[in-house]
Amino acid sequence: VAYKNVIGSPPPPLALSFSPLPGCTGHFRGVTCVSWSPCGSYLLSCSEDHTTRMWSPTRGGRWLEVGRPQVHGYAVSAVCCVGDGGERRHRFVSGADEKQLRVFDAPKATLKTLKRLTPYEAGDDDEEGRAERAFLPSLGLSNKAGDGQVEDEVEEDVELTKAGDEGGGVLSERDLGVASLWPETGKLYGHDSEILSLASTAQSLERSSPNIVVVSACKARDAKDAALRLWRVGVGVCLKVLDGGHKSSVTCLSFDPTGTVLVSSGKDRRVCVWSVDADCVDEAENKSKLESATDSAHKRILWGLSFCNTKEPTFVSGSRDMTAKVWRVNADFSLSNLHSVKFESSVTACAFALPHNPLLCAVGLEDGGLKLISFNEDFSSHEEVLSIEGAHVATVKKVAWRPGGDEMVLASCGLDHAVKVNRITSI
Repeated sequence: VAYKNVIGSPPPPLALSFSPLPGCTGHFRGVTCVSWSPCGSYLLSCSEDHTTRMWSPTRGGRWLEVGRPQVHGYAVSAVCCVGDGGERRHRFVSGADEKQLRVFDAPKATLKTLKRLTPYEAGDDDEEGRAERAFLPSLGLSNKAGDGQVEDEVEEDVELTKAGDEGGGVLSERDLGVASLWPETGKLYGHDSEILSLASTAQSLERSSPNIVVVSACKARDAKDAALRLWRVGVGVCLKVLDGGHKSSVTCLSFDPTGTVLVSSGKDRRVCVWSVDADCVDEAENKSKLESATDSAHKRILWGLSFCNTKEPTFVSGSRDMTAKVWRVNADFSLSNLHSVKFESSVTACAFALPHNPLLCAVGLEDGGLKLISFNEDFSSHEEVLSIEGAHVATVKKVAWRPGGDEMVLASCGLDHAVKVNRITSI
């Protein structure tokens, strides 16, 4: 934390007074996941340092930490943004080394900060019913809504410290740690082990249902714990327990562009295809089910799955066996392997560039590298169009393309404690 003298120059010897300046911020342990808001105005990241952080560019183009929505007592393993459609805007779900999911809703203070700082359109203000801000009680793990009357640490009005050179305001470390929290609006119970992975239909481009659903998986040693859970976050309901597919931990999940097909895989190297019913809230009547399962899809554990926006449902899988494979979901939900790409390091993350270039895939590697792979229309061949060696200095954990907008923006995170945002100017 940096400080400046506010008395004047030169001050009397014993009359020095200092106020904080914005300092360098960021995670201080491995970053496990990143997720863009559906409107693309900000990026959320979560980490083994027990925090979820919020990033956005100022109008001067400088990317900064503009919020710290969650300060937790456990390592946070997964985060996914939900909003739009049947859900409230500016909401996210996180999972940690505990057995429950936590749901957070942006306070008015955060929306005001976004409007002031970011050049991106954050959508409608949607401030009705929102808390002014949140606070974390002593010895507590759940952020509480404050509405301006919180504990002594939070003042009635939080003033943004001026950045000066970039023409926007920057929160000080004190404000990031105390005054930028999001109130926790719900908990989702059902898993019997620590949460491992999350996915949502919030960014499904051609979502057939207005209702956004979230799927979660936890650490598992048997088929019972390996069951997935499908949630409607807005009403706090588990739509369906998706069991019978896996026998050990599920590490990666992905919805197709319509939000009606889900693929999952993980330690058992089995790729399961599920049909998803996002509307029926009666678990007994919900029609979500396992449609097919492909054993030994890779030779080692799978770490990444991502659908692309093509006419026929197609997705890519990435594995520790140093390959990425492209699969087609047939009419009967069986899988056909269309193509394989070999790398020099384990594939730990992958994501197709929706909607900018449906045939372009970003691949993160265990050695910290990032590669962009372009496929032809029938996925029979590929070309490596960009390689960023040493993009991270440790394993890449997640890659995610910013939704919407004219620019191609790729976010990545890794075990080197870093969150990086790359603007792809030409391919």
